[in-house]
Amino acid sequence: NARQLQVNLYPRGVGDTVKLEVVRGDQRLALSVTPVPRPGDPDRFQQMLRPREHLVPILGILGLNLTPEVVRLLPPLRRDEGVVVAASSASSVPARGEPLLPGDVIYAVNARRVASLDDLRNTLAALGRGAAAVLQVERAGELTYLTFVLD
Repeated sequence: NARQLQVNLYPRGVGDTVKLEVVRGDQRLALSVTPVPRPGDPDRFQQMLRPREHLVPILGILGLNLTPEVVRLLPPLRRDEGVVVAASSASSVPARGEPLLPGDVIYAVNARRVASLDDLRNTLAALGRGAAAVLQVERAGELTYLTFVLD
């Protein structure tokens, strides 16, 4: 039944092999399936986050370096270095009215490449509050630029 299916699948992680027996008419099928993350699932990074370690307060986001584990949760990317937005707060810095969204990958700040969370924090700190910033971001496979005034 559906309840038992949910109970048995809940403890399984992405990438685990799950054996299912399916009844279709008179036929019983034995299947092995591998759960995959839902594309674009905003919660896909939650298990990796440690707020004190991943906070970028000036942007109001939690970010993750592009490790192989993180990259597997994303669609194909243009670059192999950057910071993925794992979560954003309601008070995240709006860019032309548009906030950073989970899954956005930040590649550069004011044309300066960002390879890691430390690079992102240091670059933003050097600009200081009140400075204008242009972030080069990949969102849903498209490269875009978001402009901010840092509070």
